[in-house]
Order: sequence, then C-alpha cells, then structure tokens
Amino acid sequence: MSIFPVRAVVANRRRAAALVLAVVLAGALAACGDDAKSGAGSAGTSSQADDFGLGADVLAKARDEGSVNHVGSTLNPDIAKQMQNIMKDRYGIKLSITPLRAAETLERLRAEQRAGNRTVDTVGLGVQYGEIMKKEGLSEAFKPTGFPGFLTKAAEFDEDGFWYPFQLTLYGVAVNKSKLDPSKVSDWWSLADGSITEPVIFADPLLGSGGFTWAVAMEGEEKYGASYLNTLGERSNVQLGPVHADNVARLVRGDVAAYFPFGAFSIGEIKGSGRDRVELVFPGGKPYIGPANLSMTKGAPHANAAKVWMSFLMSEEGQTLVAKGGLTPARSNIKVPDPKSDMAHYTEVIETRLDNVIANHEQVEAFSQKYFGR
Repeated sequence: MSIFPVRAVVANRRRAAALVLAVVLAGALAACGDDAKSGAGSAGTSSQADDFGLGADVLAKARDEGSVNHVGSTLNPDIAKQMQNIMKDRYGIKLSITPLRAAETLERLRAEQRAGNRTVDTVGLGVQYGEIMKKEGLSEAFKPTGFPGFLTKAAEFDEDGFWYPFQLTLYGVAVNKSKLDPSKVSDWWSLADGSITEPVIFADPLLGSGGFTWAVAMEGEEKYGASYLNTLGERSNVQLGPVHADNVARLVRGDVAAYFPFGAFSIGEIKGSGRDRVELVFPGGKPYIGPANLSMTKGAPHANAAKVWMSFLMSEEGQTLVAKGGLTPARSNIKVPDPKSDMAHYTEVIETRLDNVIANHEQVEAFSQKYFGR
C-alpha cells in the first residue's frame, strides 16, 4: 500500500486531516483490490471449505501441500480441465488427473505400498477394486459432509467411506450409421449371434472398470454369461480393440460399424462431422450401469488436498460438472443436460452389483487373458 507524505506546511489542519484520511482509505481500497486479484480472497476460499465442512485448518494445509494426484477415473477431458482450473484458482491446488487402466492402477498402488514411496492421493475405479483396496489396506476412509445421504443414485457404497460412486456411466453400443442401421442392434446377442455381419470392435474388459463391469453385468443377466463372451471372441467379424482412442477413431472413419461397450461420456470425444455419423444405442432399451468409485489412498502424500478434491467432486457443483460431461451423477438433485445419459430416463437398467462382480471376476479375467493376452 502506498503512503503519500503530508507536508507540515499545509496551513489548514482540517484540510490536511481530510487529505490524510482520503489517502489512507484509497490505499486500503487498493490493497483490497490487489488481494481480490491475487487469490479471490482467503475469506472466499474459507467459506467454500466451510461448506464442505472441512474447516480453515484443512484448507490451509491443503494449500500448503499445493497438489493432488488422481489416477484411474474416466472424466470428460473438457470437464476435467474445468475442475483443474477451479482447484487451482479457488484452492491453490494443482490437480493432476492420470487416466490408467483399473488393473494397472491397482498394481501401481501395491508397488508403491511395498516401496514405501506413495505418489497417488485418490483413485477412481470400479466397484470391485474399491473393495480390494480396502481389504489390502490400500485406502483410507474419508466421508465428505452429508455422506452417505447424497448418494441417492448409488446402488452400493462402503458405509465406512472407503469407496463410493462419484458417477455412474451408462454403457451401450456406438454405431456408425453410415455402416449399420442402429435398429439392428436389438439386444446384446445381436452382436454375437451372426445377425450382424459388419465388422465391430469389442473392448478388452480389463481396459478399464467400465469394460469389466459391463462383462460382469452381462454375466448377471439370465441369457448371457461366459458363453456369450467366448462367442464374441470367436466371431470372425468381431475385432478385439485394446486401445480406446484407436477404437473411437476407427469407428468414426467407418473402418468398423460399431464399438462396444461404449460409455455415454465418450460421445463427447467425437468432434465435428464425425459426431453426426455416430449414434449410441442401448440394446433392448436397457443401458447397463458402470459405477466409478472414489477412494483416498492409504498414506496419501497430499491428504488434506485430497479431502478438498474429494469434497469438491462430491459437492453439488462438482456433480453438476460430472453431469455436463455426459455422466450420471451420484446425486439425484443434479439436472442432467442430456436425459439419455441419465439412468433415471430409463424404466430398466442393468446394475452391476458387488456380489455379482466377485462371483464372475475369474471368468472375465480368463476371457481377457485368452483373447487379449492379459
């Protein structure tokens, strides 16, 4: 703040006093303006943290930590960028989001635990991995304010706060309309029984938690099971695609007629004229639900920043961004821009339950090993 000297030679003391007061007030106002520009004010940040129920002490420690490393979740890239900007501008926390296959994320956590060199703070994985992390001592319980009351769309969660869904993805079949009439995808078997002869891509179930939960969801359906997966693997027109980005590119180009399982959020990855050529179909009118669960790691190097990040992601603001990214948020009071990406839009859905995942885990892994070499 600048201080301008008041010369003693000013004859009118009243006028001099007024001048001093004006200068001091102007300087104070300027300093306030500088504070507002530099960090949106610490008071504004504290009130946001208080909304989370974390308190100023946790927020201050989180700002000192300065970063949080999140691994494994699938978020719309544009939405992820918005979240990173908010975390940096509002809380002074650099948010790093590293997409990684679920199985690889789990192995990374195990390796870091053995080495005693932890780098991951939070993860977003499928339902079975949250339970595995809890049993192996890889996660730390954290309950955001309002837990579990806000989990109004979650079929399952850990009551102790070791894992809980932050989003639920609707999965179906992405069809290139110039290559295949979407109405031909009448149910999941139509992709495996020979009624569709055009080339299609099937994703590795271990590519991510979405593919895995799709496979076990199919296991839970009465007319599907391991025989369905094996039939897919043996069909000559079914190509096995381990890399998601490559699968999407081939679909848009028309190299293949369909790609599955395909998450509703991935539609946002298709830009320009390619978007008009692709339609997301839910066979039989029933999407299956693949939850992505949030967990804090045991011994997280930035534990306070992790709490701020997790609280933001589960807040109404964070969940609204999740919805804008084409995902079903865990909170039912959040308006979803595209109803077709909201599970509430459908009279029937296929939900992935933890007991079903555990019961069929080995069969799905065996399929992936046989056909994808994993």
